[in-house]
Amino acid sequence: MALAVPILKIYNYNHSDTQDSWNAGELDVSNQDTYESTEFVINVWNNKGGNTNVPDLIGCNITTKNINGDNTDEQVVTEKWVQACVDSVASTDSSGRKIFSKIGGETVCGVAYQNATGTDKTNHVLKGTANNGTSSATNNYSKITLKVKPSINAIQGIHYFKTRISGYYV
Repeated sequence: MALAVPILKIYNYNHSDTQDSWNAGELDVSNQDTYESTEFVINVWNNKGGNTNVPDLIGCNITTKNINGDNTDEQVVTEKWVQACVDSVASTDSSGRKIFSKIGGETVCGVAYQNATGTDKTNHVLKGTANNGTSSATNNYSKITLKVKPSINAIQGIHYFKTRISGYYV
């Protein structure tokens, strides 16, 4: 019998297609209008549309790594240009705007399923229960909004990096 594992996939904003790349566009730190990327929404699923249970992903978080999966030699990672707002664990300011957290390398943002509470929220859990694969299966996915805001001393050119979701299961 095969060992059951979480089945993670990243989908676009409306849960219809898998999302495997992100082009943040051309950003110009000398121009206030193009200093920050537009917001990019993804949905991280565990067992989307699965008809049997798989293990929960625990201690789930998001960060960025360089193209080799390391924490060095890329400004996007070392200077934490990418910012994340995870709906289930995020705060809002007094005007209701999302508060973003800088991520990169060892600096992570916790991820939990939509509407998570209690220990599931604090332990950053994505449930692996069987579900119908639609946005109503709120225990199985987390909505994450990402954006890129380079530092003022950004090196001009193309920057490659990975956005990594990690965690463990028992």
